[in-house]
Amino acid sequence: MKNGADVKHYRELIIIILLTVALRLPWLMMIPQAEAPDENMHRWVINYISANCRLPDRQALASSGLVSAYGSMPPFGYLPHIILLKLFPTDISAPDKQCLTRLGSLLMSLIVVTAAWWTGRRLFKGSYLAALAVPLLIVFHPQFVFVSTYANNDMTAAALSSLILVNLILTLDNGLSAMRIVSLAAFLSLLTLSKYSGLHLLVVTGLFLPISAYLHKQKIYIWLRYGFALIFLTALMTGWWFIRNYWQFDGDIIGVKTMNHLWLNVYHSYPGPPLTIQAVIFSSSFWRMLFFSFWGWFGYMTHSLPRIIYYAYLFFVLLAGGLGINYWRSIKDIKTIQALHWPWFLFATCIILNLFMCVYCCCAQVSGPQGRYLFPSEIPIMSLLIAGLHCAEKKWSNKIILSLLIFNFAAYCYSTYFLYQLYGQI
Repeated sequence: MKNGADVKHYRELIIIILLTVALRLPWLMMIPQAEAPDENMHRWVINYISANCRLPDRQALASSGLVSAYGSMPPFGYLPHIILLKLFPTDISAPDKQCLTRLGSLLMSLIVVTAAWWTGRRLFKGSYLAALAVPLLIVFHPQFVFVSTYANNDMTAAALSSLILVNLILTLDNGLSAMRIVSLAAFLSLLTLSKYSGLHLLVVTGLFLPISAYLHKQKIYIWLRYGFALIFLTALMTGWWFIRNYWQFDGDIIGVKTMNHLWLNVYHSYPGPPLTIQAVIFSSSFWRMLFFSFWGWFGYMTHSLPRIIYYAYLFFVLLAGGLGINYWRSIKDIKTIQALHWPWFLFATCIILNLFMCVYCCCAQVSGPQGRYLFPSEIPIMSLLIAGLHCAEKKWSNKIILSLLIFNFAAYCYSTYFLYQLYGQI
């Protein structure tokens, strides 16, 4: 019976993966490069590494101008795209090359969806609908679909983040082990070398490893040994990149100054002085842009959806938050919090620190409020959204979750129609 159930579950996963691919392919073929944010810059790095089998240096950036602005940034987010290019002849047409590099992002989105499917089944063992809702929300999430269909490093960061979170849940379930520390070090290193928007997961991992050791009554010297091993392995696998940047780009260890210098040379404008944290936190435009662009704001944030769609998403978020807070208030004794609840603390911590990263980057004027920078927390956001709605009375919870799924599907359908009207005739 167990084998039969496993086969059924894996068939379900295969159907979800095929659905994910089918829903993204029309967007992949339809969206022009000029409307895919910075795709020409992402593709410059991909094509350079693919053609030269080495990382871009200072001379390459100086001779190529603004299109090479991401050449000083972490390169491993483009590894899936480069591998796909290497699998095919070098003389294929430019449109075919573009499709191949875009497929790299699509493949990374499949990792996120698969991890979401596993997470849903792990967290909602008593509700089939709630468990299935987590991956389905991501499958039809309009902005996630959009970013999945052009060449970028955001999808690789989201995929690696999802694998890190799965490993942390397993660590909370089963305690620390050498194999899990090695896999965490590998995924954290690749994430660091892919995109800085996922760096908050270094802190999340550092917080929850000792919690896992405490839950499983592992001695302090064990988690200290594993903790130092994680730090050593991560530093060993990532240190070379920062040392190389230091020598290659005149002390610019992380590569941001070099990127900004290229922008400055073209646009002759300075980003201005840093903003205060208070100015960003209490800015309604910051939160509005972050929220809207997380759910669906296409092109260079130039093509928004009707406001009613954003307000409907906001309604579900507020409803989930209210129901979730009411549930936790009903817990009278902290001792009743079981190990099963710790993944929710993990997810909440992940989202809070991810938001802090967005606020900090805006304060430092490294980047503006863009929803795709929350994609490392895509699974936590969707899981907590479903968990909050699942806290409603039993006769209402499934109906509310189903309403959200239907609305999210309708938002995807409208977005497809909307983008076809914009790009379908190009």
